[in-house]
Amino acid sequence: MATRCDAASDRSSFAGTMFAVGSGFTITAWAYVSVDTDTFATFARLHSSSGSSTVATWATSGDGLAGPNYFTGGGTVTNSTNMAVGAWRKISISCSGTTGKSYINTVGGTTEADSGTVGVGTPDGITLGGRAPADSSENFNGRLAYVRIWTAELTQVQIEAEWAST
Repeated sequence: MATRCDAASDRSSFAGTMFAVGSGFTITAWAYVSVDTDTFATFARLHSSSGSSTVATWATSGDGLAGPNYFTGGGTVTNSTNMAVGAWRKISISCSGTTGKSYINTVGGTTEADSGTVGVGTPDGITLGGRAPADSSENFNGRLAYVRIWTAELTQVQIEAEWAST
């Protein structure tokens, strides 16, 4: 099942005890851009202090389609395959220690995996389709499906198996 986001208010959030990002985590999803907003479009954001502080932002670049990117205060990991209007992409980010990874796969294509140094922290909330409950900027205009989160870093093989387990 997919959720459709087409307005700044179309975001889902959870607040509560979460995991330390540097201890390992993985988020996987299928994403479909319906409208290129020509600005940052956030798939998910791990945040703290009721959304006012970023731990990790998973989003496109400022042109609305480049990436996806894994943004933190301590570094960014960027994919070059990019998103496309009207096409599903299988996407994922993961982290262990201060090494972050970002993955993208076009349907029927091969996986691009990129890694780099990222900042870490312990979020107390996550928002899908935007930045935070009280922050309507950088909303995603599209669909998210099969969103899954683990408190461990999955391997590329495990991520690809999750993408295929729809």
